[in-house]
Amino acid sequence: MVCTAVPEAWGQAPPALRIPGAVSPVRYAATLRLIPAEEEFRGSIRIAVRADEAAPTIWLHATKEMTIERATIQSTTGGKRPAKVVRPADTDWLGLVPAGGPL
Repeated sequence: MVCTAVPEAWGQAPPALRIPGAVSPVRYAATLRLIPAEEEFRGSIRIAVRADEAAPTIWLHATKEMTIERATIQSTTGGKRPAKVVRPADTDWLGLVPAGGPL
């Protein structure tokens, strides 16, 4: 898991309430692996977003209980990069910061 608690270091504090309008989710596709005898589950999610402008951090709602093992960001032109996961303390926000800067 790649996490840090200082998104302000990129000049991007988490939103106060709503996801910023420059990046909007348009489609979700989730895959879950559920085993009834176990308390935890595994899965993956793909989120298609519309970006009206370059964003140094893509903010998503996420509970603190979620463990993120890997995150990547792919542009419509096919560019795919790893993303650093940032988690501000005491919030339900998760930020994805593309390696090498905004796509």
